[in-house]
Amino acid sequence: MLLAALPDGYAARVPTIGDAETVTDLIAECRLAVGDRSGMTVEELLGDWHDITLSEEAVAVEAPDGRLAAYADVLNRSYVSVSVYGYVHPEHRRRGLGTFIVGWGEEWVRERLHLAPWGARVVVQHYVHTADEPAARLMERMDYTPVRGYYRMSVELDGTPPQPEWPEGIRVRTFVPGRDEKVVYEAVEDAFCDVWGRPRGTFERFLGFTRVEGFDPDLWFVAESRGGISGVCLCKV
Repeated sequence: MLLAALPDGYAARVPTIGDAETVTDLIAECRLAVGDRSGMTVEELLGDWHDITLSEEAVAVEAPDGRLAAYADVLNRSYVSVSVYGYVHPEHRRRGLGTFIVGWGEEWVRERLHLAPWGARVVVQHYVHTADEPAARLMERMDYTPVRGYYRMSVELDGTPPQPEWPEGIRVRTFVPGRDEKVVYEAVEDAFCDVWGRPRGTFERFLGFTRVEGFDPDLWFVAESRGGISGVCLCKV
């Protein structure tokens, strides 16, 4: 589809780090509107933003009064599987902003088709909460078809969890910059190799995660066996 025009008075722009709190509030409001009380924190959003380049992979839409009305970004997996995460504030729905976001995502992919591997089947996908019936109808009108469902699991802790009991021969340590990048990258890719629709990531992109401002290797934990680090698993908190 062609990129839809925004309603009169609305304007699209590149989001900045200074928008983090406003975007966080927008996402939280969108979730709450469909009964999702998981909320959103600025720290969580900034963690997500570590994985993207805001100037190239995100868009913000301002309302006529200057407040943020919509936001979207893309998670690009090798230009083959591109996930668009879009949010329209409940007060600004039914004005065409959702249509604009879907078109923006498709245009983003269309401009980068030449970067996909030759002969690859390029897919654009959106995630819609099951309770968000208007969003589901919008996607259907724009010829999207539901193909897969995901469940999010959570637990409420009423006390300090017990210390983990690691298998014999396994020790846990923190990530060591300059030494662990390659083997941790391979472990992550092996762990997610059977995830539906996920092409293999690149080592260069993984390195980017470890070089952004705010990356803390003390929050990345590696479990390894005595025989070496060929059996690494990674836990990021």
